[in-house]
Amino acid sequence: MLGRKRSPGRKSPATLFVQLFDRNDAFSYYSPAIATLAAVLGRAGFPSRLHAADAADPDRLVVEAARAARAAVVAFSILSPSWPHARRLIRAVKEGTRALVLAGGPHPTFCPEAVLAESPVDAICLGEGEQAMLELVRRLAAGRKLTSVRNLWFRDPAGGPRVVRNPVRPLVADLDRIPDQDRELFRRAERRTGVPRDDWRMIVQAGRGCLFDCAFCANAGMGALYGGCRAFHRVRSAGRVVAEIAELVRRHPGREIFFSDEVFPLAGGWFSEFSDGMRRLGAPPFSVLARCEVITPERVRRLREAGCIRVAMGVEHGNERYRREMLGKRLSDAVIRRAFAAVKAAGLLTQAFCMVGLPFETDALVDETMRFMRDLAPDAVTCQVFNPLPGSRLHELCRERDLLPPLDPDQDRPPMLRLIRHVSLSARKLAEACRFFRIPGLENAGPA
Repeated sequence: MLGRKRSPGRKSPATLFVQLFDRNDAFSYYSPAIATLAAVLGRAGFPSRLHAADAADPDRLVVEAARAARAAVVAFSILSPSWPHARRLIRAVKEGTRALVLAGGPHPTFCPEAVLAESPVDAICLGEGEQAMLELVRRLAAGRKLTSVRNLWFRDPAGGPRVVRNPVRPLVADLDRIPDQDRELFRRAERRTGVPRDDWRMIVQAGRGCLFDCAFCANAGMGALYGGCRAFHRVRSAGRVVAEIAELVRRHPGREIFFSDEVFPLAGGWFSEFSDGMRRLGAPPFSVLARCEVITPERVRRLREAGCIRVAMGVEHGNERYRREMLGKRLSDAVIRRAFAAVKAAGLLTQAFCMVGLPFETDALVDETMRFMRDLAPDAVTCQVFNPLPGSRLHELCRERDLLPPLDPDQDRPPMLRLIRHVSLSARKLAEACRFFRIPGLENAGPA
């Protein structure tokens, strides 16, 4: 497995991971990526701590946390919406400590040049970081040169304009080589954060990536680093996943398990082995996200027997043509209706995902989404205002069509209702949709 115990000797450099979260959203508190990185370092004998930072917190807290941890490395995992917050904290850490500051996650992966230009970060990790992070810390411990570590880009330590751009290493094909997530890292930091509930404890990943390449998702961009979405998509062994769940059930009996996979694997021998193992555990309650195309009455029946209580499915839009041509989701209305009907018939809860405020959307198209969701009648709807994520095809489309509002390097992102320029959608209709779907923070939105 990655991260064998290191032999005694030189003092182990400590890492402080920084998780950017929303105090009103318990799920945003937990990062499987950070928990896995900490597990890899811990198995190799390198200590780590967590600083969870809400945007309302004073920036000095991250400096105090880095000093308290005596951190040699301060590592940020950054989603694009969190970049303005991360940028502030990176500056604070660079001004207040001597730690090496590393930025990883989707935003640095897809916008490395911008991250280097807009912040004083020392290094950037592109793609998956377990092997790169472990190699970096090992080299720090040994006093060796850092700038040749693959997956990492380094700013010139002498302050010059040069950037060392190392290539991306091959993927870890067998995810079972990677240790289970270090949830204790988050438990130890939980008391200070004020997170309202602890559902984050029960988040599990069966695998990584997605076989599909929807235009609104950054999955295609991540796949491009490694030869395509199919190459990037990997699944842990069913036995390993069930064993992890068994430990969670032992610690937190009766709690619901949440699979964070973009698409839960419902086909083939993997699913058979998984469902058999879950039944042997007593069918603990869990939720999955699935594609409508793979939902069948038989698979839903087996999900229910394994303990599943909720199936979430991406609908995205109420107009079939727009869904197919603009969003790259080749999914008919009929298939969606059949999938939701099958899940409901099995007695499971349904959840639908959709978006509004998309490129070149019209008032009439938004009306179709609201009407389709009303007719579909899922138990819950999660709707978001479209955010053009770097790494996605729609981000490129918005850039090419001049739909991205201009920002100077020190400006936060635009208000949620102005993430793109709307050329055919009225502010009144977008605000109406936010109220209709009760989008958090926009339930009472008026025309922007």
